[in-house]
Amino acid sequence: MILLEWLEDRDACSGARDWVAANPDASVATCPRGEWLLWLAAELGYSEAERAQAVRAAVLRALRIYAPDALDAAGFGEHAAKLRALPDDADLSAAWAAAWSAARAAADAAGGSAADAAGAAEHAKCADDVRAALADLQARLDEVLV
Repeated sequence: MILLEWLEDRDACSGARDWVAANPDASVATCPRGEWLLWLAAELGYSEAERAQAVRAAVLRALRIYAPDALDAAGFGEHAAKLRALPDDADLSAAWAAAWSAARAAADAAGGSAADAAGAAEHAKCADDVRAALADLQARLDEVLV
């Protein structure tokens, strides 16, 4: 496998190498970890500004698509609609804070629903998924943009 050898030659992390070894058809489109793609972009000579632009696009996509889908599933359509409407020049810190608040509200609402335990569990899972995704995105932003 040419990609695996290339990663080994550049001392890529073991997680990335293990994933490529287990996925012979591995590609950028199927890569499960954004930080691996940022490392790859740096190795390929992309500038910090180019990597920051890519991260911004990814964060906006997550805030406009993935987080709203989870919020819709948790019954927070109004919050989801606001995230979907984020402009391209949105302040990512403010957008992240708004999404985080919505995730907390979803988790609080799910925790208080004793009448429907199954629904509450599903809402809590959605909120946890949103919270985890946003925390991960913030960590990536901190690494790349600061």
